[in-house]
Amino acid sequence: MHVAMLDMGNRKYGDCTYCEIDGKRILIDGAHKGDEACSTRMPASLPDQLKELTGNDAPYDFDLIVITHCHSDHIGCIPELVAGGTIRAKWALLADARMGFGVPLEEEFPCRPTTPLERVTAALQEETLPDSATTEEVRALIDTAATLQERYAKLLTDLEDCGTVVVQYGRDPHYRLEKAFEGCGFKILGPEVDQLLLCADRIERERRKKLVLPDAVTDQGDEVEIYRFLAKRLLPDGGLEDGATGAALNNQSIVLRIGTGPRAVLLTGDMQFAAPGIGGLRQRMVALRNSVSNAGPYAFVRLSHHGAANGTDNAFLDAVHETSRFGISTGAGDPGHPSEKVLKLLSDRSSQIEWARTDRNGLVSLRLDSEDPRFEIARGELSDAGVDKIKPASSKAPAKRPRHRRVPPTPQPSPGASRLAGLPRLTFVTHEARLKARIGGAADQSFDLIRASGHQLVDLVTDMTPFDVARLASGSAGVVILGGYSVIPALSVDTLPPRIRRQIENARHADPDNYVVWSDDPYGDLAGRGAPDLPVSRIPDGGCGAGFLNAWRRWRKKISPRSACGIFGGHLRTISSQISRQGE
Repeated sequence: MHVAMLDMGNRKYGDCTYCEIDGKRILIDGAHKGDEACSTRMPASLPDQLKELTGNDAPYDFDLIVITHCHSDHIGCIPELVAGGTIRAKWALLADARMGFGVPLEEEFPCRPTTPLERVTAALQEETLPDSATTEEVRALIDTAATLQERYAKLLTDLEDCGTVVVQYGRDPHYRLEKAFEGCGFKILGPEVDQLLLCADRIERERRKKLVLPDAVTDQGDEVEIYRFLAKRLLPDGGLEDGATGAALNNQSIVLRIGTGPRAVLLTGDMQFAAPGIGGLRQRMVALRNSVSNAGPYAFVRLSHHGAANGTDNAFLDAVHETSRFGISTGAGDPGHPSEKVLKLLSDRSSQIEWARTDRNGLVSLRLDSEDPRFEIARGELSDAGVDKIKPASSKAPAKRPRHRRVPPTPQPSPGASRLAGLPRLTFVTHEARLKARIGGAADQSFDLIRASGHQLVDLVTDMTPFDVARLASGSAGVVILGGYSVIPALSVDTLPPRIRRQIENARHADPDNYVVWSDDPYGDLAGRGAPDLPVSRIPDGGCGAGFLNAWRRWRKKISPRSACGIFGGHLRTISSQISRQGE
C-alpha cells in the first residue's frame, strides 16, 4: 500500500491524494484549476508529481478517481486532465452534480453565471477569502467559481464518452463499485443521503438569498467590490471561517477507507466532524464519527478540511486513537490552515504520533507494506507545529461622529460582582477584541466581573461556530451575548421546512424577507435541531462604554436567581433601547 499527498504549491487550500494497493491505482481529488501545468504558484504540476509517483509518463491510468465534494480546490484540474487524455479511469466516484451545487431538478444544469452578482454568488460557495486577499486573488476565485458547474458537467460527459463507469454519490447505487474494489478494503463510510439532501437544500437557499439582494449591494461597483462587501457581511471580521454554504459543501464530502488492518487509510475530504456549522447535522456527525471508528483501526489518517479546527477535535482523534500517522493537505499560501488548535492537539499527542503537512513538507509519501513504514517528505521536518500568522486585515479609519452627537466623558460606574455571583451559572459570549475596539476599558471591566462571579466567558474566535458555543453552554442556565451585531453576528434562519418552501417558491414576494429571519437562537441550540434549548439574550454595546456599564448595573439590580432565565427577553429589550439612546 502506497499513499501520497501531492504538493499543493503556494496557493490556498487544495487536496490531491494518490493510493496504490494490490496493483490498483486510485486518485482522490484534483488540487486547483491550473495545477495541470507548472507555474510560480505550482512549481511541480500534478502530471509531474504523478510521473514521480508512478515512474511512468502520461497517460496515467487509474482504476478509480474520486472527487469528494464540489469545492473548486477538490475538483481542481481533473476536468482538464481528463479532457486532455492525461488521466484515464475505469471507475469514477463523484460528488453528485445537482446536490453538490444546490441545483434542483426543475432548474437547468449546468448554469453559467453571467451577471456580476451571479458570478460573485458562485464564488461565495467556495471557501471565503480573508480581507487580506489581493484583488488578483479575488478575481481568480470569481473566474474559477463562475465556470465550475460547466467544467464539472463536461467532466461527467468526457468520462462517460471514454467508457468510464461513473457513480454520482447519493444518486447512483454504489454497490457494484464497492464490490469491484472489495479486495482492496475499499469502503464508503458516509455521509448518508439525508445529510447530502439537507446540505443541498442549504446550498440552494443560500444561493437564492444572495441573488435577491437589494440594489445597495449590487451598486457597490465591480465584482471584486461586491465580493468584498458580501464576504464582510457574511464574516464581519473578514476571517477564514466558512459561511453556511461552505460548511454545507464540506459536509457533503465522501469519507473513504482504503485498505484493511495495518495498511488501512482514512480519507475525509473536508468533512466538518468537530463543528458541522449547519443546523440538524450534529447527531448525524456523531453517527458518522462512530462509523469511522468502527471501520478502523487505521495506519494513516488524512485529517479533514486542510487541518481546520471545525474538522478535527479531541473527540475525532479519540475515535481514531490507534492511528500513529496523520497527514494534512493544504497549500503554502494559506495562513489559516492548518489551524493552530489542531496543531496543538497533535502536539499534545506527539509522543504517540507523527504527522506530515504538504504546506511545509511538499510531496508526502508513505509505504505501508514495508516492515517499518516511514514518511518520505520532499522538504522540512516531520511533526512541524509551526503556524503562519494571518496578516492583519486592512480597514479604513472609522468616520468621526458629528460633534453634537458625542457622548461627553463621564465617570464609569464600578460594576460590582455580588448580584451577578448569586445567579445560576450563565455563559456569556462575545468577541473580546471587537468589543474592546468599540467600548474600550468597559469591556475589560465586564470580563473581570463575569470571571470573578464564576460564570463562563466564551471568546468567539474565528474558528468557532454558534453550535460550538451551544456545546460549551450545556449545563448553563442561559446564554448572554455581549455586544451588537458587529461584535457577534446573528444568523439567518429559514422559518420554513424544505417541503413547504418548495411549494411556495413561486410566491416568494408574499413576504419581503422570503420567510428568513436573523436570530441569536443557534447560540443556544444544543441538539442541532434548529431551535434553542437554552434561553439566549443579547446586551448590545451601542458603541458607548458608559452606557454599556450602566446597562450592566440596571440589569443586575433587577435580575434575581429565580428569574434569571425568564427575565432575559423583556428586560434586555429595555436595556437595548437604553444603550441605543446613549450611543447616539
